[in-house]
Amino acid sequence: MSNKDLSNKFLAVRDAVSTELLERAQPIETGLLALIARKHHFQLGSPGVAKSALIERIIARIGGIEQGDGQYFHYLLDKFTKPEELFGPPDMEKLINESRLVRRIDHALPSAKVAFIDEIFKGNSSVLNSMLLAMNERRYNTDEGPKDLPLISIFSASNELPESQELGAMWDRLHIRHWVEPLQGGDSFTEMLTAQWDDDPEPLITLEDLAQANVESRKIKVGKNITDSLFDLRISLRAEGLEPSDRRWRNALDVIRALAWLEGEGSVDIRHCRVLTHMLWEADDTRRKVQTMCLDLADPLERELQGLYDDLHDWQKEWREVLATMESEDERQAKATELWSKTKRAKQRIAKIEESAQKEGRTMPTAVALLGSIDGFTKELLMDGFDLELADLVAGGRGKNK
Repeated sequence: MSNKDLSNKFLAVRDAVSTELLERAQPIETGLLALIARKHHFQLGSPGVAKSALIERIIARIGGIEQGDGQYFHYLLDKFTKPEELFGPPDMEKLINESRLVRRIDHALPSAKVAFIDEIFKGNSSVLNSMLLAMNERRYNTDEGPKDLPLISIFSASNELPESQELGAMWDRLHIRHWVEPLQGGDSFTEMLTAQWDDDPEPLITLEDLAQANVESRKIKVGKNITDSLFDLRISLRAEGLEPSDRRWRNALDVIRALAWLEGEGSVDIRHCRVLTHMLWEADDTRRKVQTMCLDLADPLERELQGLYDDLHDWQKEWREVLATMESEDERQAKATELWSKTKRAKQRIAKIEESAQKEGRTMPTAVALLGSIDGFTKELLMDGFDLELADLVAGGRGKNK
């Protein structure tokens, strides 16, 4: 099978899962990159935003890994979790009769190819220390010495970022990081409510495909222009007081290679460095700054879309403050009109960005998601600002005042 045919199989997985998990194009893509590059993946978000569903829907497309067969391990951590809950309980027969500590690892982390660890920062120090060896070296300790794990990637999630210094080592080993928000677009929300997933979809890739993709992605060439650009980015980040670890830069390059391979390229282009936006940030208060600096380097069109996303968040916040404080109907309608005009100009700019991307032979999934978010906000403005009926908006009519 050619590299192009193989990468197309992975793109088919990306597209299939994207039809199920709306407005999740980027974490779905980086989820595949984590598997290809054998890295670990983290999502931050409130409960109920489909963090676990992301990996479960990807796993559903991989032949050879099925939930319940022991090769996929899912566990929720809390402060009382013990290492044996992850790595398997002792085999009591061997412990009593042979005085040997042998773990029963069926359906535990040591038998898994892929794992999902929920609330990963809630574990106690004993559990987290035992996981560090598994994540970094793919090994776990036994009374006979360390043993290898078949682990490809750990996917993880939390509704909060780590605060204590003892979690720093764990945080550094979570290579790809996403901030996941609830669905923004009205159409996405409606489709989410009515969508039905295939519980047993046809596998699109195999474990052998994953292994081959990893081997081939490591062969992707990285030119001096790329390493020079990454060094310049490191200097710029350092000037802002930001210092990703050397290990993080090394792992980032593996993921950049994986993205180039996924897109069918034989060498890394500067635009493949856009994945750094999900790898180099450390804290919430610097996340957007890091993403802006990475996109300025890698993808100015994506950078502009992210800027429009920031604008939309500001407009939404501004509008909710208006609803909470403004009693005058005239003032409310004037503000709704002002914000509606801003969303209209934003949509015009998005259309030009998509046109530029098409000339470069690529699509902009962020643009599609952003348009959905803007449409949802526009409906909110019309309903709350002008008292229009939802049914009129859905039908495309102008509506009428109550």
